[in-house]
Amino acid sequence: MYLITKWFGIFLIDKNKNIIKKYLFKNNHENILKKLNQIENNEILKEEKQIMKGLKKDEIITDKKRLKNLGNYKQNDKFFKELSLNYKNFNFPLKTLKNTTIELVNNKLNKELKKKDYQIIQMIKTLDSLISISNLLSEKLENWLLIPTPKYKIEPFKKIIKNIKKEISRLEKQIKIDIQKIAPNSCSIIGPIITARMIALAGNMNNLSKMPASTIQILGAENAFFRYKKEGGKNPKHGVIFQNNMINQAPKKYRGKISRLLSSKLSIAIKADYYTKRDISQSLKKEIQTKLNELKN
Repeated sequence: MYLITKWFGIFLIDKNKNIIKKYLFKNNHENILKKLNQIENNEILKEEKQIMKGLKKDEIITDKKRLKNLGNYKQNDKFFKELSLNYKNFNFPLKTLKNTTIELVNNKLNKELKKKDYQIIQMIKTLDSLISISNLLSEKLENWLLIPTPKYKIEPFKKIIKNIKKEISRLEKQIKIDIQKIAPNSCSIIGPIITARMIALAGNMNNLSKMPASTIQILGAENAFFRYKKEGGKNPKHGVIFQNNMINQAPKKYRGKISRLLSSKLSIAIKADYYTKRDISQSLKKEIQTKLNELKN
């Protein structure tokens, strides 16, 4: 038999597509939203367990991974593609599904936006915008000071720049505190601000954790890379990671090798930060120092 869970209920169906057992959910928005949230969180519903009473796992086939403890997981079984269960036949209106799905998506979106790495991304983007504004205004001020100007005209402008720089400093400190909490291993490899920029460029920590070291190495240099692919010339050896002092203060001939070294270790560090939460910073830093010593010799 086949165990089928739809948004409106749970069904046990034989190979001839006859419904042997069914459990229909209460036909209201709140109840269906609760069930869909549980399914979204990969939970086994109590109703799914109840409908299985008296049956053995070997007797049941399911196409849902979360239900593999209740039956044999066969995602590609053609039965699931051929079967059609219409909500209308069980007196469930489409409006219920529509309203519930909208709320489910909104809840999921809000949950994502509350994640700490998304907060970091907004902070680092704001920081970079403030730095850009500060540089632009400072340049304008320097040009203004080249001509005789009354002090009362120039002082308000100076005050604006001073306040922006003060906010830049405050924001940098906050980013360093917050990023250390969610990516301590990565911060130990390339520093907190660069780590935050890497996460922002990747979109989130999950995306960065899945990237190979070669992609991490040129993250932030995508335009140069695509230009190289299209027009030829020099292949970019590093992106944002170049801001790390171990790279930008090294002799030019070593920068590419150090970029590869740090990228490979960052690839390991971000996985530990995102998945295991283990502190492997000391071992990674020791490996980096060993490689740097070999490079110098």
